Amino acid sequence: MKNLSNYALNYLTFLIVFIFLGAFQTSLWMQLFGWFPAPYLWLTLLVFWVLNRALWETIVMAYLLAAGAQGFTVVPFAHMLATCLLTVTTILIVKRRVYWEGSTFFMLASGTAVISFFIFSLVISWRYDQNHIQDVTVFDWIITPLLTMFFSLPLHRFYVFLDRLTDKDRPAEGGVGII
Repeated sequence: MKNLSNYALNYLTFLIVFIFLGAFQTSLWMQLFGWFPAPYLWLTLLVFWVLNRALWETIVMAYLLAAGAQGFTVVPFAHMLATCLLTVTTILIVKRRVYWEGSTFFMLASGTAVISFFIFSLVISWRYDQNHIQDVTVFDWIITPLLTMFFSLPLHRFYVFLDRLTDKDRPAEGGVGII
């Protein structure tokens, strides 16, 4: 029973952190920095789960994040879920091909996740939306991954702290996975 309560506490803790990161990205960032591109801080949480959890846990968290993001965006749920799952797949492929333990790989994976999130959002929008994305700003596509990578270093330490706080075991080997 303690194991189940640890899982629930860990999920709940990370979901609360997701709400704060999403609120910071969508509301507070705009108040502080205006129209300057915001880092995708909530996406670092998904990257952490891809790198440090079993595949089923990552998929559950991707689903929860896609559902939770509905409060912060007007993107349809199916679009957000597909983009999150495709981003998870991309990070799993990168993890399988190139992986080293530590925060520097987490920074690289966070930047890769933001770029792939942009690309998958654009492709899905062009394919399935009637009012698809028309204006692609290159400046945003360059600055956002860099800012996300910059903020991912302290966030990685914070996520590891949360895992220790909720007694979540670190994976024995990072390269284990289906893909």
